[in-house]
Amino acid sequence: MKNKKLKFLASYLLEEKFLLFTGSICTIFRVFLDVYIPTVISSIIDADLVKMDNFYSFILNKVLFYLALNLAVVGFTFVVRITFNKISCNIAYKIQFSLIRRMQSFKMQYFDSSYAGDLVSRFTTDTNTIKELYQTLLNDLLAFVLNLGMMLTVMFFISPYLLLIVLVYLPLMYVITKYYGQKLTEVTKTIRKHEGITSSIYNETIKSLPVIQVYGNEDLMIKSFEKENKEVEKNYIRRTLINALFSWNLMDFVMIVTNAIIILVFTILKLNGLGLSVGIL
Repeated sequence: MKNKKLKFLASYLLEEKFLLFTGSICTIFRVFLDVYIPTVISSIIDADLVKMDNFYSFILNKVLFYLALNLAVVGFTFVVRITFNKISCNIAYKIQFSLIRRMQSFKMQYFDSSYAGDLVSRFTTDTNTIKELYQTLLNDLLAFVLNLGMMLTVMFFISPYLLLIVLVYLPLMYVITKYYGQKLTEVTKTIRKHEGITSSIYNETIKSLPVIQVYGNEDLMIKSFEKENKEVEKNYIRRTLINALFSWNLMDFVMIVTNAIIILVFTILKLNGLGLSVGIL
């Protein structure tokens, strides 16, 4: 089932080859500059500490170079945002168009047995979620993989011990992320289900208002609406708590512990004679 969903998402993505290629290339250059720019600051710090000759002309050149690199990062980021936003809009349009064509082939029995709000939710909420997936997550995932690869390479050349710490840290992050994703997916599906029912009750109540008043079912419809609305509210609160726990507190705590371990290892290696300048640290 998961492979089928991935093939579905990839099939639309492959239709945007040029934009995907452009966005990916710009992402690669942007990530490379993000990794390279701190070395400019490192060279300035090291040059100041050793009291080098012509320091002020050196630092002026470095500052101008630093500003030029940051302007390049801004340019690449702008192109990346534009391309991936264009990809997401094109794919969302194609999915909605395909959905409409598919729904036109359904028999009336399907529409009679389905909530109108659920159909609207599939057409709007689900496609907007997919749009957000292509717009932000795809770019973030690509940037994360590139950053991780460059970071591991640099750490390997600095010290294999440091690389070993990160490799121990990655499985922990994978387990936490997977657990977070499962919980979030479960809650999101429940929210969409109840939102569809709520939207259906809302639409059908407006259309059938004279009939409801004739039979005196106003209180029944209000209770039905409030029941589904409370379910939506409860699950939104649950999703917010999950996001608050995993996307900030727990993840931030793990990052702090990991950074503390890395600093400790760097200190031990430095005391044991590893050739590291202050700028690199």
